[in-house]
Amino acid sequence: MSHLVREESWGTIDLDPIKGHVFVRQDWRYEWRSSPGLPPWTPDEKRTYHHAVDRLIWAHWSLRARVLMKNRRSTAQDSIVTQMATRFPHGLSLSFDVRSVPGQSQWLATVTKVDPNKRPLPQASCAFELRQLHLYNIDVLPHVAKRFHGHDPHAQKNFYVISHEFGHALGYGYSRGKGEESESPHRHYDDVHSIMNIGRRVRSRHLFLITETLARMVPGCDFTAVVGR
Repeated sequence: MSHLVREESWGTIDLDPIKGHVFVRQDWRYEWRSSPGLPPWTPDEKRTYHHAVDRLIWAHWSLRARVLMKNRRSTAQDSIVTQMATRFPHGLSLSFDVRSVPGQSQWLATVTKVDPNKRPLPQASCAFELRQLHLYNIDVLPHVAKRFHGHDPHAQKNFYVISHEFGHALGYGYSRGKGEESESPHRHYDDVHSIMNIGRRVRSRHLFLITETLARMVPGCDFTAVVGR
């Protein structure tokens, strides 16, 4: 059984039926900017930033969920799915990677260097339809996240903006018209531990685009992401 690979405008999915693994990669082309008065990015700073992006996305997204599959029809073509479902009853493992590329890319990531001591701090954003990320040097640093100004009794420590924005780059949230979880009256406003709110935990709902794409790759098969199995 060979790999099943699908390239989308937002990323590439590689389904390995031998290892029972789904690998999702995005190619980012960086543009480096500096706020007035700050020096330009050095080559070492650029490498360090991307290394931090790659490390944090792996740590917070990879191997946090498994993908279950269910065959909806019985044909010779679908025997591969049946074999995988039998071999991997607890589902397929799932991992993520971001690759820095100099030329053609799936995403344009504009990263601006700012003074981390100057307030207010700028906010990163993701334009999913345009495949553009607007990021800052401070987005790979841990900080306390709150849902609103003032005292939030559910404020979360060690929140990383880059890991949150990666979830939007996977098509979740306001980028698909569903709003930010950290903004009331979002239906998941109280799930403060969610990585798409102010926490660090991946939820099944965050992976809808992955399972949606897998279903197109394997017609007649339903895929469901499950966290904690």
